[in-house]
Amino acid sequence: MNKILIGMLAAVLTTASGSVYADGILPTGATEQYSASEFTYIPGEEDLDLFSNEDSSGSAADFYSYGGNYSFKDMEKRSDPEQRKALYLRILKSCQKIAASSKDFLSYESLSQFANESGQILITNDVISKFYSQFIVLPDLGLSDDEVMEVYFNFRHDHPEFYWLPSECVFAGNAYLMLLLCDDHNEGNERSETDRLIEASVKEILEEINEADPQNVYDTVKLVYDHIAETVEYAYDEAGIPLDTEYAHSIIGVLDGDPETNVVCEGYAKTLSLLLNALHIDNIYVVGQGDGGAGWGGHAWNMIKMDDGNFYNFDLTWDDAYVPMNYTYFAVGQDFFDTHIPNLPTGAAEYFLYELPSVPENNYEPNDPSDEIFDTNMQCVLTLENGSDGSLDISFDKIPDSSVAYVANYDENGILIGITQKKIDSDEINIPVDISETDTLKIFAWTGSDSNTPAAAMETIKLDTTN
Repeated sequence: MNKILIGMLAAVLTTASGSVYADGILPTGATEQYSASEFTYIPGEEDLDLFSNEDSSGSAADFYSYGGNYSFKDMEKRSDPEQRKALYLRILKSCQKIAASSKDFLSYESLSQFANESGQILITNDVISKFYSQFIVLPDLGLSDDEVMEVYFNFRHDHPEFYWLPSECVFAGNAYLMLLLCDDHNEGNERSETDRLIEASVKEILEEINEADPQNVYDTVKLVYDHIAETVEYAYDEAGIPLDTEYAHSIIGVLDGDPETNVVCEGYAKTLSLLLNALHIDNIYVVGQGDGGAGWGGHAWNMIKMDDGNFYNFDLTWDDAYVPMNYTYFAVGQDFFDTHIPNLPTGAAEYFLYELPSVPENNYEPNDPSDEIFDTNMQCVLTLENGSDGSLDISFDKIPDSSVAYVANYDENGILIGITQKKIDSDEINIPVDISETDTLKIFAWTGSDSNTPAAAMETIKLDTTN
């Protein structure tokens, strides 16, 4: 079969299948380790009013507007909802300032300059005044440390665009939440270059999707899904251990334009979330545990609202682990939770996750192409000849552009056993068919430069196999 035909069958007739690499084990256990730490804060004689500072930085790249707000909305169901929201918005405001700035900011490595002779890092008002965008006032909110951590970590889930936010919640005493940047991107010139690469990749992807002109959410999600899978693969180091670099856990590994950088589950799921946010498709980033065959381990995936208004589960990491890629974990219902367990709102601090919507019992099924309205009408007449020979006459009320007719043979168990194709070059064509062991024929007319778009409603012919 040619590539076009294989693609058509994967999309319409059958589900792709293949083998899984890495000895049949689907990858887990590479999620970031969420944690908290505290540095000593030495207050001065006068309190700082950080919110009175004006930032003189420029404008942020467009992709910085592609965040979500699912966890923000969930805060209505939590303790101290208004205080949580206030903290969330303070973090967002500071992140937006950092995103728009080309200045150097504090990271763990750069904090060493503020250590005393014994190596203890002391945060003073002088430090805060210089890096005020990285310090979030806490005392007036009255939130516990666990509540602050829950807001911080779930803010990161909503906002994959802030790729430089680390997986550690850092306190300066009980006075401030510190937004340290990852060590690779605290310097303004490096961050600006990474922003430029991400912006170019996102723009290119969105242009490609707009040119494809998908007509529903399902097709749009599949285009994004496929693009990410074609761009990267799961990231292992030379020892076969999931990669622990910053880029592998973020959108950088997919969107930096470097074919040598790859991602683990968080990089897959965060990039999918970012691009769907850009396309205004409701989605949720999910963290929890997955069992890919070697026991339970940390894992990340997505939930996406489909055309029927329901959320379904998607695990791009595991689908891309198949060779060739398939869609076993694409738009899955309740069965998904046999191998995936999300974190819960009953968890505390780093183990807390917002409440997730219920999903239908069954997987999502897109509308059959035969239900669509087409510009071309197709009629099929089968003439049975001697033995296993048949002759199929296909007529069209008009000739579709650049189109091909496919005749698929299925046995009594619904298994595809053969396929015949012919170019549609007139309003009437004839296709000889072998009907031995055939129970049903399905006839397709496809158009487009890759013959991948239905041109007419599918026709089905059921054979009488009783004689």
